[in-house]
Amino acid sequence: MNTASKILLVALALNCSSLAIAVEYTFSQVYTGPAQPGVAINDNGLVALIHDDVSNPGTPTTGWLITSDGHTVTQISFIGGLANLHQALSLNNNGFVAFREGVSGGAVFSSNGTTKYTIAADTYNGGLFPYISRTALSINDTGTVAFSARQLGDSLSHVFVGDGLGAPIKLNDRNGVVPTINSASTVAYRYYDPGSNYYSIEIQKETQLYSLPDVNAAHLPDINDFGEAAFFGSVNGAIKVVVWDGESSPTFIDGSLYEHLSLGFTYDGGAPDCAINNQGLVAFGASTTSMNPYNQGIFTGPDPVADKVIQAGDLLDGVAIENLGFSRNGLNNLGQIAFSAYMNDGTTGVWVATPVPEPSTLILLAIGAIGLLAYVWRRRVSR
Repeated sequence: MNTASKILLVALALNCSSLAIAVEYTFSQVYTGPAQPGVAINDNGLVALIHDDVSNPGTPTTGWLITSDGHTVTQISFIGGLANLHQALSLNNNGFVAFREGVSGGAVFSSNGTTKYTIAADTYNGGLFPYISRTALSINDTGTVAFSARQLGDSLSHVFVGDGLGAPIKLNDRNGVVPTINSASTVAYRYYDPGSNYYSIEIQKETQLYSLPDVNAAHLPDINDFGEAAFFGSVNGAIKVVVWDGESSPTFIDGSLYEHLSLGFTYDGGAPDCAINNQGLVAFGASTTSMNPYNQGIFTGPDPVADKVIQAGDLLDGVAIENLGFSRNGLNNLGQIAFSAYMNDGTTGVWVATPVPEPSTLILLAIGAIGLLAYVWRRRVSR
């Protein structure tokens, strides 16, 4: 085999997703009822969501944090306060949810419905922090939670990590918010420079800090177990989906075929975000029409048609979707995507999109396709 042929086959192996293997999805409803958009899913297919208090329809200010697998519903905690309803939940593979509740900035907890840990609290809730940011939390499989807060005498927010078994530890002295943490306790967060009014993404790996100053970062980042962070970023004035591991050059998903990226249901002052799993799959919220930027969908690539998972106007169980919500923790390592949906008939709920074929099947198909190409090449050589 000559060098050019070897390079061709290696390129095909590294880009098996480009072999036009279409990914379709089946949809199952795992919860029926009013739900906030910041849902999370773990690798066991368990979904965490906040159910609005139906006793106060229209403008609920209380609700219940619950988990559901489509069969069993578990109440985790009562949630009070409008800002606490509008949070992006984080759920680990052991069934523990990271969330906040209480007045003001509230207190940060993790719980599986049976065991509950207090991670941190503000002074209004008996803690030491003057302020805990109204931002999304993140929990890894060891139970460590990353959050953002201010200390006494400090005007800036910093990232802290804690597991409820001891005092939270400040990650570094940088002005960081909306952190995300992986199984190795590598943390990515949004850094704000008050002098330049510029936002960037930084990644803290043990004692090493990496900064990406050339991309103006928007909204909440997500990080996988390989240390790859995904987020919306402005590059030369154009919004793109950015993937970056701190050490290599960032890669980009072109969003030029979308009318809007990162627009939609808001919580914590942010918007639907990017999610990335351990296979490097990125899912994100986007809109394809300028008529209504909230008429959005969930996508996994630059093509609004080929890379669509679900979109407003599509049918679920014969009913059209009016709108949907997606969070950075709404993608698991099996490629399943959890989202809240608001239907044209007035019903609401949470659904899970499952890829068909499953990711392992896709890999086998890709390997088979590469093997077929190699066989054809050998036939040509023998001739």
